[in-house]
Amino acid sequence: MRHPTLKDIAAECGVSTATVSMVLAGKGSISPDMTDRIHRSADGLGYARRVPRTSKGPSFKYVCIIQWEDAPFLWHFSQPFVLQLEKILVEMGFRPMVIHKQPVLDDVALYNEIRAARVGAVFAIHYVNPVLFDEFEKMGIPVIVLNNNNYQDSFWSVLTDDVQGAYDGTRHLISLGHRQFAYAEYERPDFCSVVRDRFFGFTRALEEAGIAFREDRRITVDLRDEAGLERRIMEVFCGTDRPTALFVHDDYFGAIVHGILTRLGLRIPTDLSIICPGDVLDYSEPFFPRLSTMQIDLPLMISLSWDLLLSRLVDESARVKVLKTKMQLVDRGSCAAPGGETRLFPDQEQQPT
Repeated sequence: MRHPTLKDIAAECGVSTATVSMVLAGKGSISPDMTDRIHRSADGLGYARRVPRTSKGPSFKYVCIIQWEDAPFLWHFSQPFVLQLEKILVEMGFRPMVIHKQPVLDDVALYNEIRAARVGAVFAIHYVNPVLFDEFEKMGIPVIVLNNNNYQDSFWSVLTDDVQGAYDGTRHLISLGHRQFAYAEYERPDFCSVVRDRFFGFTRALEEAGIAFREDRRITVDLRDEAGLERRIMEVFCGTDRPTALFVHDDYFGAIVHGILTRLGLRIPTDLSIICPGDVLDYSEPFFPRLSTMQIDLPLMISLSWDLLLSRLVDESARVKVLKTKMQLVDRGSCAAPGGETRLFPDQEQQPT
């Protein structure tokens, strides 16, 4: 007869195995209702290797969420991280403390604020200060980094697979019949790895398909230099031998590029197909063009980041772990076969499966 496992208890209670392990080890600050539910499930299933319940209170109450964006448009993208993490923390009996990292809040002030609140763990969205985070780790405050690939060798992280997203997005364009490509990106010195990874995924897809990429069709500009961007777009797209497909670093930049192309008289997707990673725009608003994207799986990233934290609280000696999530295509009608028309109703999105 098979002995019940943590996975069996987790499935019955609808939580992760890390949550079950944490409750049965008497650690953390899981809500009383969930704690009782897990213990009842363990008793009912006959789980024998339980650590006895402890009457000791939680070791900490506050969990800090540090939010930082290198550009204002990322607020729409990062806000769900904050809201969902807050919801999970409250449900599990913790008290979230959200800090928006602004230039006026220097690292010393941030360190002092977190210490004064006796924070027991930190989620950092985009923001990483390796010296500060190393100090937190030495103090026994686990740090989980979300969506910053620059430090995946140093800190526990939940990331999106930028190589895969760019690769699959480019493969989608190739499957439509495109063979002439351009690439548009902007300088991001604080996030150099995402710039590198997305371009790598793009070129890898082209190489596997036997398609040569002309370096003069790689557009790289300062995000604030719209005049320079328009000049480069004219150089690439106003000749007779112009690309039929464009991969853009993200959809915020894609919206800017789309506006310039429209002013130049190019029709999307009849004359040019566009695809971008991200979903950093709010497509419920009527102000943005409908761009097909490789969508970042925010709900999964949030769930995995919580599981990583629980894993750290259960096993403090575990090595650094990095989890990467896959991007999924959301078709909003900005891609079509070369010279072809899109479907009749482009606003009907193809949701990721």
